[in-house]
Amino acid sequence: MKKISVTNEEAIAALIKWHGLVSPAAKEVGISRSSFYKLLKYKAVQQARDEAVEALKDKAESKI
Repeated sequence: MKKISVTNEEAIAALIKWHGLVSPAAKEVGISRSSFYKLLKYKAVQQARDEAVEALKDKAESKI
């Protein structure tokens, strides 16, 4: 099995930029979506995704 060559910090930055969306974040850092999901096993990466999604929801709700 090939080792994922993306740091948690790179994954977190991509998740923040793409509001928690995995496909574009994975594309940005140059790995497959399935490899990116493996990074979500790390608490910091998952937490960053959760926070990015929540921020997007808050932004959408504020427009209502």
